[in-house]
Amino acid sequence: CKQNFLFSMSASVPAADVTFVNEQLASAYDCGICLQKLTEPVAACDDHIFCQSCINRLVESQRSLHFPCPSCRKECHLSRVRRVQFVDRRMKELEVRCPNFEITARKALYLSQRNQNNARIRHGRNPRNGREAPNEERARSRSRSRERNENQNQEDRNENENENKNADDEEKMCRWTGNWSDLSSHIASCELHMVQCQHCPSEMMRREQVDHVRTCGHVPIPCLLCHKPVKRAHMNSHVENWCPSKVVPCQLCNQRMVRMRMRVHLRKSCPEKVTFCKY
Repeated sequence: CKQNFLFSMSASVPAADVTFVNEQLASAYDCGICLQKLTEPVAACDDHIFCQSCINRLVESQRSLHFPCPSCRKECHLSRVRRVQFVDRRMKELEVRCPNFEITARKALYLSQRNQNNARIRHGRNPRNGREAPNEERARSRSRSRERNENQNQEDRNENENENKNADDEEKMCRWTGNWSDLSSHIASCELHMVQCQHCPSEMMRREQVDHVRTCGHVPIPCLLCHKPVKRAHMNSHVENWCPSKVVPCQLCNQRMVRMRMRVHLRKSCPEKVTFCKY
């Protein structure tokens, strides 16, 4: 029962992964057998409600249609077990939070790797990246170099503090709350939800997916010459070695033509090709 899902509309969100705004109110809908949120709730007696699957397993274990209520031990019969759809409707109205209201281990790892990559890119483009100055310049002005390094270190600290603050304020938490029945539709559009690239194993937040696709080396893009789809990372190799529309010189006569005609040219018309006299 722990692996069951509540509603078909929320089938992608296991009950164990849902965070309720009012945990005390939500705990009233816990099954007394599996201690998870009710799935297909049924009334075994007049006062206690359980999961349909939990009752079925209880009956199977008893090997009889008669079984004691797990809560009050009152004698029950399977024929009197009834579905309680009213509880379904009330559970759908429970207020829940977006799973992205806090930083998960998965997202924390992603943010850490992304910040490291951004720092490497920024320092690679910044001439004042903390690298040691040439020997002759340091010999000429040691005090100026020390001052520059101190200023750069202070700038780096300020940038890190700003990045951490922006990450806390903008990237880490989703403030959405709503009915449990609307949770799946929200997750499908939440800009802070972690998604995987369709073309590679990389993970990112949904709002960064468009930027990732623009640079992902596994995304197929059309060749500018032959218009065939080729992975972005393989495009240079394709154009240089395989593209049939690439203009290349003949290795014998240096005549230039598209690669697709080179084989016919070498076989029939290249004036520098060595042939045998038939006489």
